[in-house]
Amino acid sequence: MSVSSAFASYNIEAKNNLSENDIYSFVYFWFANFDHQNDASVFTNHLDEKNINIQYPDYKIKSIADFINWYKNVEDNIYYNFHDIKEVSVKKLNNNQYQVNLLVNWKAQTYAKENLDVNIYQKWILQEKSKKLYLISLESSVKK
Repeated sequence: MSVSSAFASYNIEAKNNLSENDIYSFVYFWFANFDHQNDASVFTNHLDEKNINIQYPDYKIKSIADFINWYKNVEDNIYYNFHDIKEVSVKKLNNNQYQVNLLVNWKAQTYAKENLDVNIYQKWILQEKSKKLYLISLESSVKK
């Protein structure tokens, strides 16, 4: 294929809009920050106080305060953790939203020396506003 024919099929708007690669990048950014147990503000910066619905198997988060309480519990109890993304897919929805489906293997060790190894399905809805992504919905369940 010639260079000119490659550019003929290129959508110049892609330069200014988020792509699936941006969404994949955000997913890895999110979990890498959990792995490093970085400050809660890294996450809350991507939550919209008016639109949060995070459903972990053992905890429901409806506000930034809920998230901070949940994350403090993680920091207080989990000595080390690692998220291994086994499967991930991205689908563009309407209204600058993206659906992300994941299978994540979460390994952790508690301060009490308990080892955890759990496979978790997650379904996210991300909202893009001014090239910034917000996690507005997360549903999760343990894979049996």
